[in-house]
Order: sequence, then structure tokens, then C-alpha cells
Amino acid sequence: MDSLPAYGRNIAEAVLPTFQSYAPLLIAQSTAINSTAKKTYRYGSLPRQSLDVYYPSQNVVPELQDKLIIFLYGGGFAQGDKTLESLPLVYANVGHFFAGEHGVETIVMDYRLLSHGARFPSGGEDLQVAMDWVQGHYQGKSITLLGTSAGAIHLSTYLLGTGFKVSRDRLLQGSNNKLVGAVLANMPIGFEGADRTTLQAAKSYFGDEDGKHAIALLQQAKLKGDFSLPHILVLNSELDPDFVKAYNKTLMEELEGLNASSVECKEIKGHNHFSPLLALGTGIDKEEDWGHQLISWVSSKI
Repeated sequence: MDSLPAYGRNIAEAVLPTFQSYAPLLIAQSTAINSTAKKTYRYGSLPRQSLDVYYPSQNVVPELQDKLIIFLYGGGFAQGDKTLESLPLVYANVGHFFAGEHGVETIVMDYRLLSHGARFPSGGEDLQVAMDWVQGHYQGKSITLLGTSAGAIHLSTYLLGTGFKVSRDRLLQGSNNKLVGAVLANMPIGFEGADRTTLQAAKSYFGDEDGKHAIALLQQAKLKGDFSLPHILVLNSELDPDFVKAYNKTLMEELEGLNASSVECKEIKGHNHFSPLLALGTGIDKEEDWGHQLISWVSSKI
């Protein structure tokens, strides 16, 4: 964490040194990370519709045994896998931290990238298919959705898009499993001021961006009415680029004007755009502190 400020806030410039900094920390914990039981499933018919389930140990904290976290990683719409080829401990480290260390069963899901034909709202569509799979394979779970960067954008599409209302309402009503929380971490809303690579990827995914970002979806939902949300937590890193943080105030104002169970916004101290998820599983208290706080937030939501 101490080296992160030197990498700057530019996404394209910070990504490689950030991953290089965390690689040895995770490798040092590889035995522990790989000890968490994992099984891979297909959640849909498309090649990218696959997920890994990380299972808790036998010593599950009673108040967490009915919790389920579903995680969507980032990657700028163009990159990302539930197991990175260049560093296979990512995102097994996330599953290990939440399931192996804290006893919360965790799903890490793949979704379509640009190279697989991803175009808005495909991220929300993939999440909807995954939620249908969850409904068929689980009973009585309190679900928290966690997305970071592009993964948070896909989560917001499912959470706020009127086209996903039937699926969302079924989970909010909780007749089988219940959607109780959604965490939007390091989520860009507009891309003004982003680096060229990020801008190009966003343009390829969104096309004409108008009406497709989280605030626009919220405003559309307000016009239609009859709209409910779970508990919402918005997270940004202290060293996130300015364009990622730019619309936080507006987003919070729009969220608070809807029927959400609760809305909070917090800053992850000391971290940059990529580091929070890489820090999990390192076993270093100051690196993982935000994750411990998130577990407390998850455990309190019913």
C-alpha cells in the first residue's frame, strides 16, 4: 500500500505496477488461499457464463452462515477472468478472504467481455442469468452483490435498469433467497478525463452513452415509479482517478431519493483503483482493513 501513491491515479499507468506490488504478497499466502474449497459451475449457455463457488470451512460463524457474496471483478470491459492467467491467485484470494477466513460463501463470476461481443446491457444480462442460477441452487440465502469498476457498472445496470425489474423484485421480496445488499466499488459513471484506453473501451461497450450510466438509469426508474433497492454501499479508493469520483455526490442524491433500504458512501483509505481486491488474502491488517469493514456491513444486513 505504501508504494501506491507513486504510481499515480491514471488507470493505464497504475495497473501494472499495482499488480506487480501485490503479486509477491499473494504468492506468500498461496497455501492458505488455495486451501479454500472451490467448485466451478456453468450458470448459462454462453462460453463466458461460468462461475466459481468458494465454500466456507466447517467453523462458520452462525450469523454469517446464511450470507452469500457474489463478486463481479473489473477490467475495463475488455479484460478480466475469475482466475487471472498472469496471476492465478487472483481472484481466488477474494473467495478465500470472504469464505475461507470469514465463513461467507462467495461466488466469483465471469461475464462477457468486448471480445465476446459484450455491448450494453450485456453485463446486466449476464448477472441476471447468474441470479437465476443462484435461485435454482440455493435456498434461504441473504445475498450481497459486490462489483468493482466495470463489474460495478454491470451491477448497477442490473440493480437500476427497468428491464431487470422482474428479476430484481423477485430477489428483493425474498420468497426463496433475498437480495439484501449491493456494493458499488470504484465505479465510473462518466468517463470525462479518463485515459485513451479506458475511453475507447467505454465507447465500444456503451456506444452512445446517453441514458446508460447509473445516474441516468436512476432517473428513468424514478419516472416509472414503483422502484425498490436493497441496502447500498458506494465505495471509492483514496487514490481513485478524479473521473471515477466525479459523480459521487449526484449518485448519492439520486439514490437517497429512491426507496432504498439504506445508502452509504465511504472512502477506502490508502488504496488505488485496483488495490482493494488485490489486498484481500494478503494477511496484512492495514491492507485488508476495508474487507473486514465490509464483512461487518454484510453481516448487519437482513
